[in-house]
Amino acid sequence: MKVFLRIPTADGIDRELTRWLVWFAREMPDADIDIHCSCWGVVENRNQICQQFLHSDCTHLWMVDADTVPPKNLNLLEHADEFPCLNGIYQHLTMEGLVWDTWFRMPDKNYAPIPQRRWPKERLFNVDAVGCGCMVLQRELVEAIQEPRFEMRDGKGEDFHFCERVTEAGYKVMVDRDYRCDHQKDVSLRLLSRITKGI
Repeated sequence: MKVFLRIPTADGIDRELTRWLVWFAREMPDADIDIHCSCWGVVENRNQICQQFLHSDCTHLWMVDADTVPPKNLNLLEHADEFPCLNGIYQHLTMEGLVWDTWFRMPDKNYAPIPQRRWPKERLFNVDAVGCGCMVLQRELVEAIQEPRFEMRDGKGEDFHFCERVTEAGYKVMVDRDYRCDHQKDVSLRLLSRITKGI
């Protein structure tokens, strides 16, 4: 396995992510690591990263958003050869509160979060959509999806569109329930979750 790790950003990355990148570089010295900075926005950044990956000799593309901090272990990669689209998870702040970034598609084609209590018992499970903030893709999957791989469409984010493309290509969107990333905004959403549970 040779990993092509990219951080799509328009202006910078979280300092905790910087520390994680240093750790990752020590753990995987053969990985191709770079911060992909472009003012064209996250959608174009993701598409450019896919093109760069296909021109490399790497076997797996790992995209980590600039505001996402993965845990300091490589457990997500343990099953990356088995599942062409494998994702770590993180939380989002919605009108309903903090939710994990695991989504199911409703009959009206909109998406709703899957409550943690409804997750399967298995560590790895299939969802309809997930945020692309910590996503590992096999080369065969990236090659199977036509350009543009990421688009904003029908009022949905590029994450949902990409997951639909993955499914249309005959693959599953898998998540690792144990690979929980921190989602850094102005404050850590994980920390906010702990604080609000105590209120």
